[in-house]
Amino acid sequence: MDSKYFNPYTDFGFKKLFGEEGSKDLLLDFLNQLLPPHHQIASLQFKNQENLNDTTKECTAIFDIYCQFEIAEISHLKPEQYENYHKSLLEYWEVKNVKDMAFNEGKAEGKIEVAKALKLQGIDIEVIAATTGLTKDEINKLSLKKV
Repeated sequence: MDSKYFNPYTDFGFKKLFGEEGSKDLLLDFLNQLLPPHHQIASLQFKNQENLNDTTKECTAIFDIYCQFEIAEISHLKPEQYENYHKSLLEYWEVKNVKDMAFNEGKAEGKIEVAKALKLQGIDIEVIAATTGLTKDEINKLSLKKV
């Protein structure tokens, strides 16, 4: 079946739309629409076309368009800027770890509350275990006191 336009979801179609020097602005705009404002690409440059991977495992995609965002390269930082960046990175990891831990604890607490509610309703422990991911032993140890 022939169509009037090529499919942009194909490798050829995408490259024809976005992978030529004349369409650099279109590609830049497209990519920046996908990225949050604080990660916008300042410029891009077409490099070696058809950079195929060496192993079969890596051959799920062809990477032939590279973005250059030199202002974000660590190698361009002055020593003081690098130190400040490193400090902010450590703070980011700390906040992220606390947030992730709180989220995971919240998920675990939610599972326990669901298990308690199901146990109070007399639901079979096998079903509760399958539903919540808790073990039968964990479910049996739950206190059913209402707070």
